[in-house]
Amino acid sequence: MRASGTYCVTDLRATEEQVSRALRDAGLPVDIAQGWLSSASGRLCDDAQWALDYDVELQVASFEVWRDGRMLFGLDDWLPPS
Repeated sequence: MRASGTYCVTDLRATEEQVSRALRDAGLPVDIAQGWLSSASGRLCDDAQWALDYDVELQVASFEVWRDGRMLFGLDDWLPPS
């Protein structure tokens, strides 16, 4: 599963809703989204792109934030289906 969207620094609620929707659509827990975005927000001063990849077999989610071809934030998290 792959999903992406705009990480809007002036509207983190909208960004959280996008990430939560992607997690929900994949059958994953949505409560992790706020923590990921909070961690990433310390490195952002302008809008960027977020990307979420989930490897079903490994049950690992990779969440990254990119701008201008450069990764600003990234983490891998073990997320068994809810």
